[in-house]
Amino acid sequence: MNPISFKEQTKILNKPEGMTDKECSPLPVWNGDSQRCISCWKANLKERLLFLFTGKIWLWVWYGQTQPPVCVDIIHPFRKTTKEKIKSLINIISRFRIGLPNYDPIKK
Repeated sequence: MNPISFKEQTKILNKPEGMTDKECSPLPVWNGDSQRCISCWKANLKERLLFLFTGKIWLWVWYGQTQPPVCVDIIHPFRKTTKEKIKSLINIISRFRIGLPNYDPIKK
């Protein structure tokens, strides 16, 4: 996956000193509330197919033996209508008790 620019971004984080361009690239982010730092990533076709069949995404965090609070999501964080649609769909599906976890994208 590769980080991509997006309309709501407020700044670009540059790579740490000592890292090469191959190891780390600039990261467009939104941090408008000074509590969260949100970036947008795009998967290539191979990654999309792999996710489709495995349903897994791996999160890597460098520097340290623990990690800060993080969130990996597929829902656009700046569009409430999308979140509401997803929440509504999950509620409908959960009525059939197919084992979906309790997930409320509005409360993030």
